Amino acid sequence: MDVYQNGYEIVEGKIRDLQEQRKVLVELVVELFREVETLEERLDELYRSCEYENWF
Repeated sequence: MDVYQNGYEIVEGKIRDLQEQRKVLVELVVELFREVETLEERLDELYRSCEYENWF
């Protein structure tokens, strides 16, 4: 019975580790999207500024 209990605890620990890793990855992806949005906004502003200055 102890063998099954130990195996179960090991599997539970691995599941928790994977869930934590998934959480970290999701947070990184969300941060990446935020950074991309910020860059897109900056590019839009730069384009509008160049357009205003008749560079295009």
